[in-house]
Amino acid sequence: MDVLQSYTAFVRSFEAGSFSAVARELGTSQSAVSKQIATLEVSLGVQLFARTTRKLQPTHEARQLYEHVRQLLDAVESLKAAAG
Repeated sequence: MDVLQSYTAFVRSFEAGSFSAVARELGTSQSAVSKQIATLEVSLGVQLFARTTRKLQPTHEARQLYEHVRQLLDAVESLKAAAG
């Protein structure tokens, strides 16, 4: 699984508050987004979201991680734009 795709799914889920909304945005399924987040959680050893059927609530760890990942993804986009 592409790590940048997983981090993108994390950031968009954090911002949108919904795996379904992110799936529509990224052109994939809700279960694929959920699996990406679950894989990140396992690799990081923390729970990123408290999930209910109606709400996706970021955990304390997710709030701490978000700013770092947002900066990373912004830097990647800048590099892609500079490379043309």
